[in-house]
Amino acid sequence: MTFGERKKKLIDHLQVKYDTGEAKAITALVTEKISGKAKGQQPGIEHQLLTEEQQTLFNQYETELLKGRPVQYVLEEAWFLNRKFFVNEKVLIPRPETEELVMHTHEKIRPMTDAGKEIKILDIGTGSGCIAISLAALLPTASVSAMDVSRDALNIAEKNATASGVRINLICLDVLDEENFPELEAYDVIISNPPYIPLSEKEVLDAHVAEWEPHIALFTPDNDPLKFYKAIAKLCIGHLKPGGLAALEGHQAYMKDVFGIFNGSIFKDTTLVTDINDNERMVFATRSL
Repeated sequence: MTFGERKKKLIDHLQVKYDTGEAKAITALVTEKISGKAKGQQPGIEHQLLTEEQQTLFNQYETELLKGRPVQYVLEEAWFLNRKFFVNEKVLIPRPETEELVMHTHEKIRPMTDAGKEIKILDIGTGSGCIAISLAALLPTASVSAMDVSRDALNIAEKNATASGVRINLICLDVLDEENFPELEAYDVIISNPPYIPLSEKEVLDAHVAEWEPHIALFTPDNDPLKFYKAIAKLCIGHLKPGGLAALEGHQAYMKDVFGIFNGSIFKDTTLVTDINDNERMVFATRSL
């Protein structure tokens, strides 16, 4: 069987669970993984015969995909800001909206590093490390710390940092436990994409999210959906330096409330920013001097 024939077969089978466009996109990722060729190079392999090992991989991946397992977990990789990250069910799959958070944050803090200032960044709930590692790569003079309550997630973040050739400091702490705060330093930037989906929304989520991605990184209680933002705001009181930046991603339905938490008190210049789909997605706030 050739690559072209096996790709068509996979697309046909995947359309049981996915629309045609998504089935083709998933098949392209699978083909890239198995062939070692980027998407733009794949047409040249249409008539190439599969090896026995390649046929086995196609079969294995198809079986997992038809269970509804996300392609990123099946292939154990996801792309974020043109960098490949190892992922499995212990961490969230990085998303395009979080890329926007990183790029907005980089734009806001780059003048600090351009001026020669050595800044410290804390990423809360780092998961795969995509935020921390991307900022460390964009700002090589910065000291970046990646914090998570999950030791499994930190192990993955460490693996990804090594693969990316950057150094990050790993911190295993729960941001909801204020007794942990004294262990932390003072930072110029505190950034987070915390859990923000109310548990009641689980039933309306896509099955590949609700059934496969880690609930500890997704959900908050219905009676307190902003609890992580409140905790981060408290942490900022003692650990965000004067003039420092708080950068947060969240649920479009609650970002006005997040804005309220970070508007006033110790903060100034608080802004609510929309994403590429015009959804309210990010809040940025500067600590008063």
